[in-house]
Amino acid sequence: MATYTARISDATSGAEATYRFPGDDDLFTHSPATITRHFMEYVDHAVFPRQHVDYELNATFKDDQHGVVTAIGLLKFESGLRAPFMLMLSADGG
Repeated sequence: MATYTARISDATSGAEATYRFPGDDDLFTHSPATITRHFMEYVDHAVFPRQHVDYELNATFKDDQHGVVTAIGLLKFESGLRAPFMLMLSADGG
């Protein structure tokens, strides 16, 4: 099991957050959409455990040379709140 880092920015409020989350050692051998899905499942269960959080993915990019995934999309909270986001995922320390 490896640890990964996520940096997410809320395009509406300008808020930013950094999370560390667990994943399989080979997580970054998968597609950028699969890597993003893994993080979003973590968000749904660990970051916002009291309400369901879904997402709409508009684009993902993976830079294999630097080991970074970039994603943009929309967080959809059960409460009705919608939050556009930009996300960068990397191996721990990246």
